[in-house]
Amino acid sequence: MLGRRKAKGDCLNLGTKEELEVTGYRDDRLKLGLTVVATVLSGGLLLLLLTWRPSIRLAFTHRRCSIKDANRLLIKVTFYGLQWLR
Repeated sequence: MLGRRKAKGDCLNLGTKEELEVTGYRDDRLKLGLTVVATVLSGGLLLLLLTWRPSIRLAFTHRRCSIKDANRLLIKVTFYGLQWLR
């Protein structure tokens, strides 16, 4: 069941030890183009950062939207206080 709405996205299993935060993202060609240019100008160092952190990659190449309109989802898993991104 969906819990209450959070600012960043929807939350599943709110208040439990196995909490999921789901955020929707939609393609943004302008952001993608600027990211490609910045990656080339940084000599590929930005690509390392974007590969290492999927949340940063989505923020640089997509725009946040509702889950219904999204073509990508970022799922943040909290399990006993530890967090993973998928």
